[in-house]
Amino acid sequence: MKVARLEGSFMMHAHHDTDELFYVLKGTLRIELEGAEQKEVVLNPGDVFVVPRGMRHKPIVDEGVAEIMLLEKAGVVNTGDAEGAEAERRNKAVEDARH
Repeated sequence: MKVARLEGSFMMHAHHDTDELFYVLKGTLRIELEGAEQKEVVLNPGDVFVVPRGMRHKPIVDEGVAEIMLLEKAGVVNTGDAEGAEAERRNKAVEDARH
């Protein structure tokens, strides 16, 4: 379980070995979905959404800050299968914040 503060847009990514549960504590979170019948979901405080394993998704906070709780397997990399300098930078920032 993780609690996070999100601002702006994250990167499109997938977690191939685990589902990811989002629970919104504060603010509004929009999640774009690739390859799903429903192309996006909008979550408000108290809302829960599970992104199935393997589904590419992109969390977005359009205004202000959202506080969320994530439920996922221990050791899950936040950027999933995303690659490149931006993914590495985001993963390093998360690890630095944990220490």
